[in-house]
Amino acid sequence: MQSWFLDGSRDLTGALPSAYDPFLVTTSVVIACLAGYAALSIAGRIAATERITTKTWWLIGGAYTMGTGVWTMHFIAMLAFKLPIPVKYDFLITLLSTLPAILASGLMLSLISRTTVERTRLVFGGTFMGAGIGAMHYTGMAAMRMDALMLFDPVLLPLSVVVAVVLSVAALYTNLLARIKGGATLFNWARLGAALFMGCAVSGMHYTGMAAAYFFPGSGVNVVDAWLGPMV
Repeated sequence: MQSWFLDGSRDLTGALPSAYDPFLVTTSVVIACLAGYAALSIAGRIAATERITTKTWWLIGGAYTMGTGVWTMHFIAMLAFKLPIPVKYDFLITLLSTLPAILASGLMLSLISRTTVERTRLVFGGTFMGAGIGAMHYTGMAAMRMDALMLFDPVLLPLSVVVAVVLSVAALYTNLLARIKGGATLFNWARLGAALFMGCAVSGMHYTGMAAAYFFPGSGVNVVDAWLGPMV
């Protein structure tokens, strides 16, 4: 089985050059922030609702909103990423990549929408969210089909997940402080700030993860076949 990581035998000057479309990069960040704002707003709805059935539907809606927002950000950012070779995506793996983000969003919203939210819940919620963002990202990258081998920097890959976790916790903590200490005006501004943190968590994870990836030509296999063996 092919290793995911670079080793000392690889000459990095042989990696394919890459570039980004600045408009699509900006669009991806805006979408991530909007998804974060929507999810945090829904968390407030869940907290204010007493009926269990209504809470459940809001939770499902919030998980789907945040999860698909993360997924949309990722694939717009992947459209912004340009390599000098054709790149396609496996449909099934691309579809499955939505699941980690949706499940993590649901867990996060369930934890932070309680009437009283302890700091430990924020840490757990941010950790679930950051891990879900990371799982979605790398599952989405495993869907890439191209005549090249993708390998990762062993330092930047875990760092990308740490970035997502830290910024997700910061977003949830900002949102909580506004709920506890602020009036309506302050709360709205703080929610906007929390949404920006959440957008930065998603975007920061993605672009740090992309910085960790190197694409080497001439392998004669696609990425998934190299890692996992040929798919039936």
